[in-house]
Amino acid sequence: MAFSKEIVLMIGGTEFAFRVETSDYNKYINDLKPDNKITPSVNFIRATLMDKTRRPELDEICDQGLAVDIAGMLIEEFRPKLEIAVKK
Repeated sequence: MAFSKEIVLMIGGTEFAFRVETSDYNKYINDLKPDNKITPSVNFIRATLMDKTRRPELDEICDQGLAVDIAGMLIEEFRPKLEIAVKK
């Protein structure tokens, strides 16, 4: 069963709701390249936006260079907090 999480971000004083699923996360990570981070970030944000009518408003924010920041916040909230340590 895939993990899914609804995340609401306040961006510039406006609420945007996103639904991130494991498949969205995996696609985003797989699409990231050392020389291409903007396009995968914009695609990830658009794909997970719950209210698609708000896409023009979100695109305007992304056009200000904030796509990577927004994607980063979504990833930070999506992934569970888990301590991982190497046992020696």
